Amino acid sequence: MPRRRMIDPDFWSDSRIKKLPPVERLFFLGMISHADDEGRLQADPAYLRSKIFPYDDFSLDEIREMRDHIVEANPNVKLYENSGEEYLYFRKWSRYQKPSHPQPSKLPKPPQLQEELQSDSGTVPGKLPEREQNRAGMIPSQSRLGQSSLGKVRIGQVSGVQEDFTEFLNSEGDLTDLLTTTLTKYRPRGPLWLTEVLKRFWEQCTGKEMSGTVFQVTHEAVARYPPDVLARAYVKAARYSPGKTNPAKYLRKVLEEKARPP
Repeated sequence: MPRRRMIDPDFWSDSRIKKLPPVERLFFLGMISHADDEGRLQADPAYLRSKIFPYDDFSLDEIREMRDHIVEANPNVKLYENSGEEYLYFRKWSRYQKPSHPQPSKLPKPPQLQEELQSDSGTVPGKLPEREQNRAGMIPSQSRLGQSSLGKVRIGQVSGVQEDFTEFLNSEGDLTDLLTTTLTKYRPRGPLWLTEVLKRFWEQCTGKEMSGTVFQVTHEAVARYPPDVLARAYVKAARYSPGKTNPAKYLRKVLEEKARPP
């Protein structure tokens, strides 16, 4: 059920929010106010109009258009359907809203994002394909530095790691959260998977393939640091290392910095 909600001060400076016209920002806040304790709410235009704009004369088509524009502009808000009914949910809800006595949602759960690990070649979820295992088996010390087969795999060739980090490049907090969550998810599969996650992240954030000494530092780091330290370090390093003469040295420095106790 709806209850009092907290609006983070960063809401007003968020790069995605500023692209919305004022009435849609108000609409967004109304959606937050009427979401339940698990971040879900009905998305039917008639319902949204009755709850958020009860004193205004917006048509249902206008409400639907504003709703869809908000969803399109903000990847943290998702629209889904269950049994012919439309619903909305906030992906980062628990990060911002912490009710003292949360009530279970009465609305259907949003569909879970499934990893697309199974390919036509019969890849088993949680296991690298045989051709990738052969590549992954060669670590940097077994070949020229940073030139192992694993280091040469490009985006799209790596099986299993499907995450897209590009939608959060303008929000350091969300980007760090997503990378931490992704690393935590893949951690049980071993360091090779963590290396692939960070390779994908690095290439999407910097536009450059991870290779050479940066790859070597990454290969060592995944076995040494926990996901939260890796995430904070790589978000910072990916942002500032392109301007450094020695990106690997800078990355190592940032890793050590983020690993220190506060």
